[in-house]
Amino acid sequence: MSQISKINKGLFHEEQIPIVEAYVKTLIALGDYNKVDEQLGFLVYLYQKCFGADSPEIIKPLADKVAWDMHLYK
Repeated sequence: MSQISKINKGLFHEEQIPIVEAYVKTLIALGDYNKVDEQLGFLVYLYQKCFGADSPEIIKPLADKVAWDMHLYK
């Protein structure tokens, strides 16, 4: 699904955000923690590309990444 979105809308488009978020949830359920970390990092990057690095929209993916990192730390 993500590849189709990239072909239709370009490499970085808002349409990919819910796809990546759903993929992260799936990876968490499967217990693939390395890929979760990788995809959360990509999600932050995707938000930066879509909205800009200084936009308030970037707060949510950054908070999710920090929460995940803290979960792994515990």
